[in-house]
Amino acid sequence: IKVTELGLAVAKSLENHVPELTSEELTREFESKTEKIRKGERNHLDVVNEARNELKGISREFKRNENEIGETLAEAKRKATEEKREEKALGDCPECGNGKIIVKKSSDGKKFAGCNRYPDCENSYATPQKHFKILKSGCDGCGLRLLFLKGKHGRFHLCPKCGPRS
Repeated sequence: IKVTELGLAVAKSLENHVPELTSEELTREFESKTEKIRKGERNHLDVVNEARNELKGISREFKRNENEIGETLAEAKRKATEEKREEKALGDCPECGNGKIIVKKSSDGKKFAGCNRYPDCENSYATPQKHFKILKSGCDGCGLRLLFLKGKHGRFHLCPKCGPRS
């Protein structure tokens, strides 16, 4: 399991706007009631009705704060998308100097690296279609980030612009 910024934003927003939903006390209370049902000390229908009433109150609180929750989550999603885009960026576009070279898929589903300012800049490079990893290190020749591949001839680094690197 990997904790993401978006997941943390969801948890924080719910804690801020609907604290009952994320409270340990609520979980503990339901666990206790469930245990009492198991032991025969409580009627399961009574517990279900109590839970339903509790959740109705939480639902009303959520509804009352839905705009703030939505705004918080939209901002978190925007940041997560931007971070993901930066992770995929191989570097500055050497053609236009204003864009970033990013890994994309063409309309027919093929991977390639191209400038994010397309159609203003049509600079692009072929990339492998199989699995590859974008490395942090850059090419000594052009500065674009290298791709790491495992192939039938071993492992190697590839620069989309300059080709295989040692």
